[in-house]
Amino acid sequence: MESNGNRDFSAEEAGGKWGYIGEDGAWVIEPRFEEAEDFSEDFGLVKSDGKWGYIDQRGAWVIAPRFKDACVFLDRRAWVKDDSGKWGCIDQSGEWMIKPRFDYVWEWNHDEGITHVRVGDKYGCIDTSGRWVILPTFDDLTWFHKGMAVALVGRKWGIIDVAGSWILKPEWDDIETLDANRLRAREGGLDSEWRYFDRTGKEIDGAT
Repeated sequence: MESNGNRDFSAEEAGGKWGYIGEDGAWVIEPRFEEAEDFSEDFGLVKSDGKWGYIDQRGAWVIAPRFKDACVFLDRRAWVKDDSGKWGCIDQSGEWMIKPRFDYVWEWNHDEGITHVRVGDKYGCIDTSGRWVILPTFDDLTWFHKGMAVALVGRKWGIIDVAGSWILKPEWDDIETLDANRLRAREGGLDSEWRYFDRTGKEIDGAT
């Protein structure tokens, strides 16, 4: 059960419909929705007549159900999918913060202030205003950790920083970030030797 700031509600199903129960196990919002997610930031994400919307803790609509898909609110924003099948971001009044133009989105990376998005079959990153931080040019892109992410171009892997600049160019068949300061990469199969690098891309002794 997740705390929403005022009361603890939990989404539950009964008789094929979803509602919310309180800490005492009693219904606080009767089951009348097709699907429901636990409350987050005082908003319940629910599905009605095939569309997703948001209710308050009394069960009243705050944002009418008009989305093909949606995520819970985090940091007063939520990703939603419109009828065109594109994802955008709304505020808690239901207004667009970032208009829908992405084919897939991930939750925000709070450490970096960015999130991964996909346009077609290419991956990139935007900031919280929707501006491109890293253009969608990669065939795959891992989550950033300690300011680094593993990126795929064609069939080769490299490592980029949060500005999208290459730390290690995409020349490798296998690549890993070991910690905040060390990377390793290799060419060839599983029997090939690893080469080690610092976070600037300078080759180092793997034993250090």
